[in-house]
Amino acid sequence: MQLRTWANSQYRAWMQRRNPPVRGTLSLTGRRIYILPTSAGLVFALMVFIILLSAMNYSNSMAFGVGFLLGAMGLVAMHHTHRNLLGLDVTGLGAEPVFAGDTLRFRVRLGNPGRKTRHGLELDTNEGTRDKCDLPAGASKVVFLPCPTLRRGAFSAPRFHLACRFPLGLFRAWSPIKLEMSALVYPQPADDAPAIPATRGDQGHRASDQSGGQEDFHGLRDYRQGDPWRHISWQALAREQGLTTKLFAEPLDERRWLDWESLAPRSAETRLSILCRWILDCESRHLVYGLRLPDKTIAPASGAAHRERCLQALALFPREEA
Repeated sequence: MQLRTWANSQYRAWMQRRNPPVRGTLSLTGRRIYILPTSAGLVFALMVFIILLSAMNYSNSMAFGVGFLLGAMGLVAMHHTHRNLLGLDVTGLGAEPVFAGDTLRFRVRLGNPGRKTRHGLELDTNEGTRDKCDLPAGASKVVFLPCPTLRRGAFSAPRFHLACRFPLGLFRAWSPIKLEMSALVYPQPADDAPAIPATRGDQGHRASDQSGGQEDFHGLRDYRQGDPWRHISWQALAREQGLTTKLFAEPLDERRWLDWESLAPRSAETRLSILCRWILDCESRHLVYGLRLPDKTIAPASGAAHRERCLQALALFPREEA
């Protein structure tokens, strides 16, 4: 088992040196394509060997003919399997951010600049996920590279294999590819987060003696020396109710501050999960909110761009030392 683990690590290191990460578009050349027989190919080779061995043993020309024909078919199939990948263009298009625990779907565009259709293209990863497609001549197609996520932060696209077994399945040709693309993984929203921090605006309106011209009538109170004459309720005075002053209710500041320090003494990851839940709830309620972190403050705002900015700050928040 230890020998196998060592051999796998040496193979991966060799592959990384021979096929370094690529930025932009990668064109598959012969140096980047590898080919080996499949299990069906090994059985086929064994069958051809037995046929030729029997032909030599019995000096049977018909058996020689069948053996050489099958051998030639195998060689032609090997050539076409390798040719099916040669010259393809592979471009990384990135992925949309997700929350921890969800699956990232990196977009990979396959281009076929040749004049022949490429059949049975497979996108393989270490998780065994696979996306198959055919690519007509001169066409391109976007396929997806699914990547499960476990924790927040920047997630780099893993190395994957573009492979095929066309036409007979006797050989598997593949090219290990590492594209320089990454995506953000947001913290997982807390399921049992406390209520969003309240502001004075949650108490409704504040009774104000000042008038800005936009307030709502709130009630009456006894006149006090210095009250503006325009706020005196002359109708109440006409009804012999005494000298009273009108009160107006002005909306209070509805901004919410989502503060890291207000969640002490919880762990960092728990705080980030709660803040993530608060951001989503504030956005769904169309509230104006700001975010305070130890290393960053985002001014109150609302909307999709503000939401992404806050979630990005949570995703990139420094991790605690283990």
